[in-house]
Amino acid sequence: MPSTGGYAMEAACGPWGASNCNPERWYTYMGDRNANPYVPYFMHFFTEEIDGFTLLDSHPKLCSENYEVSAVII
Repeated sequence: MPSTGGYAMEAACGPWGASNCNPERWYTYMGDRNANPYVPYFMHFFTEEIDGFTLLDSHPKLCSENYEVSAVII
């Protein structure tokens, strides 16, 4: 991060910093208006299935892996 000379995740993960950040902490901080003054509204990220919908895939692929695309939504 050019303005501080540190890692971007130091700012993006809030009180946990880059070294103690994980996906759950990052999503929590990025969706909490009370903890992060730059969040415009509360966001809730779910990893479970609700009403037949999985709202967040908790197993992201590596950058070198492709997603299987069955439909393109424009």
